[in-house]
Amino acid sequence: GGPLAAAGARRTSAPTGSASGSRGPPRMVDIVLGAALHDPQLHDAFAALTVGKAQQLSRVKPGQVYRFQNTAGRRHGKIELFRRLASQSLHLQADSKERHIDVPGGATPLELTASVTREGDRVAVALRGGAAPSGDVFVAVAVGRAQQLARLGVVDVFRLPCAAGVRWGKVEVFQRFASAFAQIDLTHGVMSSEVSVPCSGAASGAVTLQLTVGPIGVATARPRPAVSAELR
Repeated sequence: GGPLAAAGARRTSAPTGSASGSRGPPRMVDIVLGAALHDPQLHDAFAALTVGKAQQLSRVKPGQVYRFQNTAGRRHGKIELFRRLASQSLHLQADSKERHIDVPGGATPLELTASVTREGDRVAVALRGGAAPSGDVFVAVAVGRAQQLARLGVVDVFRLPCAAGVRWGKVEVFQRFASAFAQIDLTHGVMSSEVSVPCSGAASGAVTLQLTVGPIGVATARPRPAVSAELR
């Protein structure tokens, strides 16, 4: 995994001929997530789907749509499941006080400190903290619909676009408990499949997810887009 960036940020327009009905696999696709919500390991879980350098994150729920705009040449994606450990609102004024984020887990709980710097139409959120709890721990910083997600300790400063009037953001800490690769080849049109996602750490067994992949507007008639992002 790597950092996430946001809806609309660095997003390219769909090339002509990429819509449904054109020759070859479409470049703009919807991936619809279906999950066995009776599985206790999915209670209050979050799912991230990655296709190339684009990644989207959302709470696990049936019918959630992950929309990707440029999938040309991509035949596989990655699914990661997370559990949220902590969440803290963040005032985006440059002179605002540092915020402390306590993260439970492990023999020594983690404490992060977040500070904000305004950079024109962007905002920089710097994080400081000690050693992470055991396991795959990630930090997400959200400002409006912009969001970045990175493994704790890999990225120290998160820079996101910040529209005028946006005064609050959010810092969240996640622990990854499962990941797997999934086929997204659209050569033959809409595709549905079941993906077994092996769990790790304290979690056990595997989680089975249903994926329906198709051109935008075909896989689902009522999309609920997840937060879009770009890895770096």
